[in-house]
Amino acid sequence: MLVQAPVSLDYTMYDLYAVDNDGNTRPDLFYYPFGFKVDESLPVKFVYNFGLETEMKSTVDPNALMEMMVRGLAQRYGFFAGKLHIFLPISTFGDKKESPNRVELERTFSQIHHDQIPDLGFVTSPADIVLSPEPGIAVVVPTDSILTIPHAVDPDTHYELLSKRGLAFSGLLTPPTVVVDAEIAPDEVQDPQQLQQAMQRMLEPLETYQIPFFVKLNQSVSGKGVFAVTSEAHREQVKKILGVQLQEMLRQINDINSHLHPSSFILQDYIPGKVVALSMFVTQKGRAIFNACCQQHFDSRGYWIGGQISYPEQEALKQKYAETMNQIAKFLHQRGYYGPAGADIVTDGDGKNYTVDLNVRVTGTHPLGPLAGHFTQRGLKNATMITEYFTCSRSDFERAFKAEIADGALIICSWVREEAIGLSHGGVTIGGADNEKLESLMARVLALSGIPKAVPDDSY
Repeated sequence: MLVQAPVSLDYTMYDLYAVDNDGNTRPDLFYYPFGFKVDESLPVKFVYNFGLETEMKSTVDPNALMEMMVRGLAQRYGFFAGKLHIFLPISTFGDKKESPNRVELERTFSQIHHDQIPDLGFVTSPADIVLSPEPGIAVVVPTDSILTIPHAVDPDTHYELLSKRGLAFSGLLTPPTVVVDAEIAPDEVQDPQQLQQAMQRMLEPLETYQIPFFVKLNQSVSGKGVFAVTSEAHREQVKKILGVQLQEMLRQINDINSHLHPSSFILQDYIPGKVVALSMFVTQKGRAIFNACCQQHFDSRGYWIGGQISYPEQEALKQKYAETMNQIAKFLHQRGYYGPAGADIVTDGDGKNYTVDLNVRVTGTHPLGPLAGHFTQRGLKNATMITEYFTCSRSDFERAFKAEIADGALIICSWVREEAIGLSHGGVTIGGADNEKLESLMARVLALSGIPKAVPDDSY
């Protein structure tokens, strides 16, 4: 039997939501990013552009992989919720209490010190969500399926704050940016001629924008929907991708979402310099609380797969980005937002800090902040969070890293298993005394990762 000491967090979302709230009720949490299935015959309000690029070719159903990933994300974010009430969707056949999904969730949260375990609410539909009194529910992103449930932050406002267009008009210091709007009415998108004209008009700015630059779809995340244009060949490739996808994007414009500009995109200058991921918390009174400042890890396709932190450097980084952090908090507070947030910041050669992305939600590197004490008390000065698909079960993974889990160097923050396809998806946080030891343990973990592929790696 695996023996490990309970994970004790420096602070949780329960603690952060208590700051500056004058004793008011904290929100309940819903960290499942895509909500529940909705009636596909109805118009969609909140459109997200996450899957437009060609995905890795695999023998596994991509929908199954996506479902595993989002279930793991809800679990991983919930790990740091503290004593808040968090709703977790589960798939079940028969009794909810016997759901394998539920058993896996409870196994994950059982690792946490008993004073910090969330109040878990297992739900299979929006009807199962029964909130505490005010202020409502806090979400990762707004979705149509739970719109009838009161929200702590207005969903329309939250959606706009999450958008690349919203950042461009925020007044924050960003790289030079051009916003490309659809400029087509909902009743015109079904007209082939007007649709084609709108597409041509939107693609025109790509022709002359100075290389290097980025093309970012309005609602993109984790690198998906973001295209780096570094050559004329890349420019033509991106034009081809958008030429195909814009037709679908524009047809998603309707009477209930046109004011949110769901099909816009931006063109943004490339600023050379070091990029960091800053995570923070904005209180109800607009105060910024520093959480962590990390490096980010991306795979060969430019998709986010994790982040890394150096704990000895945190105080200096907190000071370096304090002004930028406070400006972001002020902007979000003015728009009525409070809660966790993150920003990708690049510092140019003159020392200016540009906000290149704003993630108005709990972020992937947030967990590295509350775990500072856990790792540093064990002499582990560096830590990384990785999310991957694994070919092994959780039990096999735990056996492979029995010693590291027991001594606190490795924490499984989320784990989802689908026996039907023989894959798991895990969120694992790893600590190391130095970078060399951290990378060595990471390599051992990643040796168990992978997805069965239909084609060789070098074919995509």
